[in-house]
Amino acid sequence: MKNKQSKTIYICDDHILFAESLKAYLALYECYEVIGYSDNISQAYDDILKYRPNIILIDYQLKKSNGLELLKKLIQFNIKSYCFILTMKNDPEIKSEAKMLGAAGYLLKDMSGDDIIAIFENLEKNNINFYEHVESYNNSTQSKTSSILTKRELEIARFVCQGYSSSEIAKELHLSVLTVSTHRKHILKKLDAKNSIELLYKLR
Repeated sequence: MKNKQSKTIYICDDHILFAESLKAYLALYECYEVIGYSDNISQAYDDILKYRPNIILIDYQLKKSNGLELLKKLIQFNIKSYCFILTMKNDPEIKSEAKMLGAAGYLLKDMSGDDIIAIFENLEKNNINFYEHVESYNNSTQSKTSSILTKRELEIARFVCQGYSSSEIAKELHLSVLTVSTHRKHILKKLDAKNSIELLYKLR
């Protein structure tokens, strides 16, 4: 059970594997507690108004909308939480709009769990105005995997970290689902991971 001083976190993301992995990682820290999760703006908005979390993590690319729409609604309601936009690619336009709307930061979804914790700690120290994490892989992750995985496997691993299914990855990379599934099996074997959840921990 978390202590009373825990900082509360809410996640809005429609990639369940990514959200569950992030929630499990944050659960390792007593000072942070994920109090809610939603895959859509409507439920997330209602939950946030109810629970008033300290930190809100919002996926930019939701299935029926984008995270900036939720951010706009929260700003209009004068929510004081730290809001971070999560995304899979570095896009200056999205970053600029997020900053203009009052987001605390713009984070790529393949950043390490340690980096996320470091950001939260900087929030506590008031050392952050607008945080940008724009590397497609942090140096530690790159060094651990680049010598083991092929370029295509690294690319697929990045999508796995973001919670994409094999069919979604196939669509993004213009590959067959069978090809993606085969690559995923090779990645698991090379990194000695039993399943996608374990793979996520190894890559973070």
